[in-house]
Amino acid sequence: MNKVPLSQCVHISIFGNTNVGKSSLINCITGQDVSIVSPTKGTTTDPVYKTMELIPVGPCVFIDTAGLDDKSELGLLRIKKTNKVLSKTDIAIYVMDINDINKQGYEDAKFNFKKFNVPFITVINKADTVSKQKLMKAKSELKNVLFVSSKTGEGVSFLKEELIKRIKENQEDEFLIKGIVPYGGKV
Repeated sequence: MNKVPLSQCVHISIFGNTNVGKSSLINCITGQDVSIVSPTKGTTTDPVYKTMELIPVGPCVFIDTAGLDDKSELGLLRIKKTNKVLSKTDIAIYVMDINDINKQGYEDAKFNFKKFNVPFITVINKADTVSKQKLMKAKSELKNVLFVSSKTGEGVSFLKEELIKRIKENQEDEFLIKGIVPYGGKV
């Protein structure tokens, strides 16, 4: 990929609580060991950026963020940096662990995505760690989410397809108002 200014890339940020598999997911999506993966909570301390070409939409920057529920001594600083990433996000991926669905954390994240007008995809990770019955129950209870396993790669191709679809939709929306509304203008 030729050098493209980051400002011209689609910014895809991955949010969620600690140890839900955000870093594993970004590694799986990119096919590289971009982020450190560890069972220790709070491994990702600062946003991690990875630029890659997402065919057919073009250059993208994937941003791995610290956990939104980090209660450590530095947790508030990490969360502050994570929230700062939201302001430059074009599309968000919100990740939850199938073994620990935090509905309040999810509602808080949805509120922030809407506040910043950021479209998002909800992903339930670690689908490989539960029985088929529990997976089917979760699928019947949770609507408009994608189930993946960043460990096995299951469902990640569907996530990429959904990302591409959403990015294209977003680009079409931007194209409709481009040149009509001045920068910073309200629609």
